Amino acid sequence: MANSLEDYRDVITQMKKINLRLEKLDENLNTFNKKLENVLVKDDGSLQGAIKESLMEIKEDLLKPVIKSVEILEGRLFEKEQEEDKLKAQ
Repeated sequence: MANSLEDYRDVITQMKKINLRLEKLDENLNTFNKKLENVLVKDDGSLQGAIKESLMEIKEDLLKPVIKSVEILEGRLFEKEQEEDKLKAQ
């Protein structure tokens, strides 16, 4: 039971770290976006579209490791819950 509690704490800690990374990424992207808005010519939609597309690709690339970490943690949590259910059933 203590090990399970430790696992839950580990999951919570990892989720907090992930949330902080996502918040920082969001802040950086917003700052970058504001700077780009000041530079862009309003009538040139192609340049603006290309930049938005590039930013979305960068964001997706940055989020891949975070998503993988979340999936791993969710898997561990699910396995622990199954183990606990089996132990309770015995």
